[in-house]
Amino acid sequence: MSKVIICLHCGNKTKMEEVAKYNKREEYYEMWDETNYRLFLCPVCRNVTLESDSIFSEDISHVAFLEPWEREEEINKATRIEQLYPESLVKGDYIPEKVQKAFEAAVRVKNIDQAICVLSLRRALEIMCKDKNAKGKTLYHKLQDLEKKNILPHIMSDVANFLKDEGNSAAHGDDIEFSIEKVHLLINFTKTILDYVYTLPGQLSDAQTKMGSSDAPEDNEDSNENNKTD
Repeated sequence: MSKVIICLHCGNKTKMEEVAKYNKREEYYEMWDETNYRLFLCPVCRNVTLESDSIFSEDISHVAFLEPWEREEEINKATRIEQLYPESLVKGDYIPEKVQKAFEAAVRVKNIDQAICVLSLRRALEIMCKDKNAKGKTLYHKLQDLEKKNILPHIMSDVANFLKDEGNSAAHGDDIEFSIEKVHLLINFTKTILDYVYTLPGQLSDAQTKMGSSDAPEDNEDSNENNKTD
């Protein structure tokens, strides 16, 4: 089996051959959960990428009543594909596509051109600010606006401004060397900001929905009022 994958080691998008596979299936009562682990080899840098694809029986219990072509489509939708190594850093479930693509573009060139990587991280912040309707003529003022709106806390705003300054240095052709260690630090800073702005609120909303706790704060307030009355 071969598959076109973006190699996060060298940044190339290329067809990789599957060199190893492991299947894991767990059964309980009348349900089952199956995961395939696949190891792919990059023909450019000769490093490996590990992916998993998982499916839960309850997610496809309805497909038996569908037409064959509909069945395959539903199974594909229910299959969860995740890159386990190297870690893709951000999950696309909550982050807007444009922001994610900008961030991934930066990560792809980290081993090719560190200055371009840093500049691309700055661009990802610009797109994030636009997505959040930040006001201001410069990136600095836009980040300050997000802080005023409580979208970014003060510490995150400081980190974002640090990224902005590093991006400016890369954009203006300053005589600065960006070590791979520094680039990795800036990538992780950007990931933290994106997780705070998008992923954490999305995961919290999902958890509240699943646990039926979206009304919990109101219940607590009612309880406090009752205690005051007593």
